[in-house]
Amino acid sequence: MKRLMRVFFVCMLSVYSPDGWAQKDETAGFEKIRDVQPNVFQPVEAGASEITVLSDVAQAQAPVTGLEPEPIPGLSVSPAALDFATLGGVQSFAVTSNREWTAGSSEPWATVSPATGSGDAALTVSVTPNTDGAARTATVTLAGGGLTQTVSITQEAKHSLLVTQAAPPVDGRGAIAVALNIPSKEMFRLTFTLTLPDGFVLDREATSLAPKLQYDHLFFLTSDGRGNWLFEILPNILLGGSLPDGDETAQQRLVYIAYKLDGSVAVGEYKVKIHDIDLMWYASGTEERPDETGVLVTVNENSLGVESLEASGRVYADGVLSVNTPQAERIEVYSAAGQLLHRVQKAAGAAAFDLNGLPRGVLIVRGSSGWVKKVVR
Repeated sequence: MKRLMRVFFVCMLSVYSPDGWAQKDETAGFEKIRDVQPNVFQPVEAGASEITVLSDVAQAQAPVTGLEPEPIPGLSVSPAALDFATLGGVQSFAVTSNREWTAGSSEPWATVSPATGSGDAALTVSVTPNTDGAARTATVTLAGGGLTQTVSITQEAKHSLLVTQAAPPVDGRGAIAVALNIPSKEMFRLTFTLTLPDGFVLDREATSLAPKLQYDHLFFLTSDGRGNWLFEILPNILLGGSLPDGDETAQQRLVYIAYKLDGSVAVGEYKVKIHDIDLMWYASGTEERPDETGVLVTVNENSLGVESLEASGRVYADGVLSVNTPQAERIEVYSAAGQLLHRVQKAAGAAAFDLNGLPRGVLIVRGSSGWVKKVVR
């Protein structure tokens, strides 16, 4: 594209020669110049061009800079997506531009800084902890030079304990498992209270911390004497208290909880509850209180693992328990809380046992052949 450029000279154009005005300058390629025409018109190419200025003595060439074209607007971002864990935090992305721009977020929990700028820059996105039970998304939008670019923001849902049946009850025994989504190598502390339904007795010997946590976490289990159990999982600071290397965030089984059915449990569904949950992440110092959770345990005749109670246990009256079974076996009497109160060996056939020395209330009578009967003293 050619443009017409008018060049004005307000004085005589002169070229200096170190040897004086009368000698030819070999480097410049022309002799002395005088009486240059004051107004010269010549079309020039856009950009750096040359024009020829004529005098009555010789020709000379002088470089003239033409008009620069307007640069094409540019705006880009990298990366175009940022992922945040439940706890939130700060991440950055780069802006490449040759214009002024503005930046803003679609959600108040995700803020971008700075909000305005020009040219290339690094921007930060700050995300607050997610206290909801669902993942959430936001969009950061940049605008400049008639162009827009977006950065997608996603954040994990609030941490919650996942409780499942690790082993459905069979023959009077079962287990549940407690798991949690944990960022890799993250130190944490977790406490919660377990409440089992009536007739469910915690098997402390079979309850254990998950193998992956046993090396660098400590596990404490305490009963309040009213059927509630306090579970504490603490990092062993001396050993690091972190998880083995793995995915950035992965579901980890925390604890295996075993239980027994004491014989007072009938066929049906029972809710195992986990509540008063307190979760702390050491890296950020953030403390969470996940919602109460639990699992339904279905008990059927196979779960109980006993014969018909009517056919196995016999009559209890006036403090005396009468048992009539064809085999010799051991008879055990438990409190409703699972405490062993009395044990006796019985011969084959009918036998009677005086229970007057035992505490009043519900008693669980169990035969070593597998039957269980509930009686009230």
